[in-house]
Amino acid sequence: MRAEALFQSVTQPELNVTILQYLISAISYLATHQVATFNSVFVELCPLVSSDNFLGHLVRSARLENIPRLVVTDSFTYGYDVYPSSPSLLVIHTGIRDVDNKLPVEFIQSLKVWDPSSRVLVLVEYNYRTRRFVKLFLDLLYQFKYRKVSLVDIFYFGIVRFDASGSLYGSNDFVVPSELFTDAMRNMNGKEIRYNLRYSSLNCIMTIFGPIGPDAEWLISTANFLNATLKRLRNPCSGRVLVGDECYVKFLFENEVSITLDRMTYSKLVPGIYRTLFGMEPNSDVVLVPNGRPLNIIELFLQPFSAGTWIFLFVTLAVMEIVKLLLPNHFINDPILLSICGIERYNLHAAGRYEKVCYISLIIIFYLMTSGYEAKLVALMTERPSTQVIGTLEELVNSKIPVIADLQTEVQNDSLIEDQLVNGTYDFDGVSAYLSRANIAPLLLALRFNYDLVLRRKRYVVMPEILRMRIGYYFTETRSPLIPWFHWTQRVFFESGLMEKMQGITISAIHTSARQFLHREGYKAFENYDLITFADFAPAWISLGVGLFGSGCVFLVEFLRNVRRHGRLGF
Repeated sequence: MRAEALFQSVTQPELNVTILQYLISAISYLATHQVATFNSVFVELCPLVSSDNFLGHLVRSARLENIPRLVVTDSFTYGYDVYPSSPSLLVIHTGIRDVDNKLPVEFIQSLKVWDPSSRVLVLVEYNYRTRRFVKLFLDLLYQFKYRKVSLVDIFYFGIVRFDASGSLYGSNDFVVPSELFTDAMRNMNGKEIRYNLRYSSLNCIMTIFGPIGPDAEWLISTANFLNATLKRLRNPCSGRVLVGDECYVKFLFENEVSITLDRMTYSKLVPGIYRTLFGMEPNSDVVLVPNGRPLNIIELFLQPFSAGTWIFLFVTLAVMEIVKLLLPNHFINDPILLSICGIERYNLHAAGRYEKVCYISLIIIFYLMTSGYEAKLVALMTERPSTQVIGTLEELVNSKIPVIADLQTEVQNDSLIEDQLVNGTYDFDGVSAYLSRANIAPLLLALRFNYDLVLRRKRYVVMPEILRMRIGYYFTETRSPLIPWFHWTQRVFFESGLMEKMQGITISAIHTSARQFLHREGYKAFENYDLITFADFAPAWISLGVGLFGSGCVFLVEFLRNVRRHGRLGF
């Protein structure tokens, strides 16, 4: 129905009081049923300001005296520092104002400050003089993204609203207070919700079949709920910076992009951006560290015992050697050869009691130690372990390894690792660490070159301790009327557990190609695989070589001593 046809029904003059009581009841109903504090702003735009006009009676109503309200005129400039900047109800009385009375600049500035999700009640006296002004005023509200607007004729009753496309429709009937304000975005009638994704993350991944991930499903469900059409706009910019890229910002504004699924962060919050759509889950910066390297030969020999155990063994043997040198008459056998190798220079049964007591206890201790050492060493030869993985920031700083980050897209200000930060790309060289975000790290770890086919494990893992945590936000259209709906549907997804469920499905999907690669290439790498290869016997060969070398040295020393002694006897 056209707006001009809404107010043609002739009513009695006393209907003015009826309209007043109806609006008082509607406002009282809204204030009663709002969960949070109900705040209202009354704006007088009628050129003939009088305390006895319709707005004056409405403000002074006894039923509304307990409702917080602010009454201003058209010369008052509203700012973000004026409370409330997001009123629950905005009542604007234009009265008999026509196009000859231009709206002041102060009022236009106030319209830019008020929250577009606020309910707007426009009170007019509709006639042939105010008809054009009413149409222009509704167009102005639509341009400023107000979508909960109800225009009421306070002389000949009628209600006018507009839909998502800006078309006017209305009724001459009194509606129940709960239906006085309807959000035009609840039914968008196929209107487009335009979105863009610049970088893939665990929240949203762009594939050849379309977007997947929690944010993608959330946006699709929101579009279906609002009866809208979802359209992805491709980014024409080649830059990699999300914040501050003039090309990208120009692309977003010129194409009226409703939302970008890239989560960004503010360095600080100012009043002008307090309506930002923030994510429900915090994001954090994580460090990808090497998943350890296989132990070398020396580390393999030292692995079975801890440092304290090795010190205890060497100190014990050193003390026994010193005692033998100090008391050669009481200790004939060598403690190292006897306790470890079992070699007796003289029969222990014929030794003295001091030597028996010390050496027998030493033999028992070293028998248990060598038996355990041999068993542990064989196990390590069968499946060689790796070095310890960096797990804390302290270990990362002490390791002095470079931390590679893409400093073009990430502004880093971390005093802990700033000396280790290096600009670079994710090539996973096995030595450096890499800085990433928690929602991007699973994608990087799922890349094929992160898998070690020989060891059958990932080359890099996420360090358990995180660097920092922050709240990401979505870039939305300026004064977007969709923000309340985005926030509500996102909260439903999060509180119902669908967000976490979709994250699991996304991780499984991105690992599918990696699993196929491992099944295809991994089995080829193990076609000639044995439980223990020839190279795995390197510790055994080294032990044998060291033993033969030591035996040869002992034999050579004994041989020279015998030759020297026989030589003396011969002379």
